[in-house]
Amino acid sequence: MMLPKFTNSVLKLVHSGFSRQFSGSLPVITVPAYLEKSLKTLKKKKETKRLEEIKRKSRQGNQNIPIITCKRPEFNFYYSQVYAKYGQVPLASQGWKHRKSRGDYFTVHKFGENPSLRRTNLSSDDGIEETGEKLRFQDLDLHPLLLKGLSELGFQTPTIIQERAIPHILRHRNVLCCAETGSGKSVAYLAPIIHQLLVKKQLYYQDPVVNSPRAVVIAPSRELVEQIGNVAYKLVVNCNLNVKVLVGGHGTRQKLRRPEKTLDLDLLITSPGVLQSLVQAKIYSVALIDHVVIDEADTMLDDSFNDSLQRFLRKVPFQEGNLKTSELGNHTDAQLVLVGATIPKNVVDVFDRIIDVNSLVNVSTHQLHRILPHVPQKFLRMSSPQKAGTLLKLAKADINKKHPVMIFSNTSPTCDWVSLFLNENGVPTVNLHGDIPAKVQHIINFDFPHHISDYIHRAGRTGRVGAQNDGHVTNFVCTPAAINIVQKIEHAVRKVKSLPSVDGNIKRRLVERSTQKDLETLGKEVPGYI
Repeated sequence: MMLPKFTNSVLKLVHSGFSRQFSGSLPVITVPAYLEKSLKTLKKKKETKRLEEIKRKSRQGNQNIPIITCKRPEFNFYYSQVYAKYGQVPLASQGWKHRKSRGDYFTVHKFGENPSLRRTNLSSDDGIEETGEKLRFQDLDLHPLLLKGLSELGFQTPTIIQERAIPHILRHRNVLCCAETGSGKSVAYLAPIIHQLLVKKQLYYQDPVVNSPRAVVIAPSRELVEQIGNVAYKLVVNCNLNVKVLVGGHGTRQKLRRPEKTLDLDLLITSPGVLQSLVQAKIYSVALIDHVVIDEADTMLDDSFNDSLQRFLRKVPFQEGNLKTSELGNHTDAQLVLVGATIPKNVVDVFDRIIDVNSLVNVSTHQLHRILPHVPQKFLRMSSPQKAGTLLKLAKADINKKHPVMIFSNTSPTCDWVSLFLNENGVPTVNLHGDIPAKVQHIINFDFPHHISDYIHRAGRTGRVGAQNDGHVTNFVCTPAAINIVQKIEHAVRKVKSLPSVDGNIKRRLVERSTQKDLETLGKEVPGYI
């Protein structure tokens, strides 16, 4: 029997029933070896192509959940979208240095909840047994009077930075506490320090002393000093502790001439300049200080603060290494806590002459130096003459909705002009310069900040823990320098990475022995140097 000749395909009989019935009369047709290899190669290519298509679609992300939307939709970015590891990341702001890009924009949408409140597992080093239940403040072994104050403020469960930092500060360790703006860092250090003051006041503090604080909190600005003071006053309302807030201003000289005498001062909250002046004039003593907190430590490293801060810190005997639990209450040296929303890489080097830097316990959150996922942020490319009209339109819309809005500029004269312009056009304003309230609903960067760290601090004025309303940020982008920063921000969002160069506003002493003339020349040659 002659079999048909197959030229383009090969038939393979595999039907088991047919084979059993005619196994004795018909031969089984098999694939020749040289064709079998070709078929396997073809099958492998089809499978590879299918997998690549699946990967391609997965890299495009979920089209129903946009993270970045742009005026030009081809630059939209979606949830779970992934770019090639070594490929170029397409940016909506890439061509913004060309004048024809004016009118372009992109928006970073809300793509998550407030990360400060998200539950994360604690490591065993935190000294708290992980039960899987939501942690409460009473689980941190805080003093009952302090817990009452926290409860009256509406605080029942700690934020992530609070539950991570409080145990270490309670142990009188030197701590570097880093977390995003608005995450509750003030309570993170105030609560454990107040607890220690309460315990030690009962056991060790017997004889009253004048103008000798037991704990000092140092902050760079008047508004932050007062903000921290307000929180401290509320926390100690049920405690027998004396809290005092000292700020600079027109009354500083009067304080030095006729200083007030405070008996049994437990907690002093002030700025570095005022504190150094009072200590240098021997109005305040550092002899009894057990705790020193430097809030916004990144800003304090600026040369304008660093000198007075370093002079004060050298007068305080700080502890070396970490105390054991059995030693708590028996120490004679002070505890140092450094706090910041942005921490430059050289922060440890600055304090290496003050403390043993190896004793610093680094406590941080995963959201540090990242865009806040719960705060929408819009970037508008425009020319400088367009800023005023756009600002007026946005401000009137906020006023009509009764939304509090804060407008940032980079200089005091611009701030004065913006205030006058809005008032003349029916938008009531308060010109603050440096005195910034803690919470607002809308941030407008009329002048885009010079540094990424400044952008983080400004954006953090909205969307804070405990805020009743959602906030958002609008940015006016005009200059090449601003475009450079915007491109870095956009790139970080698309690659889901930390923001780069967060220590860009820390001015270092480039030439230690330069004359004033040399410094003036340097200021002309190095942009941004003052």
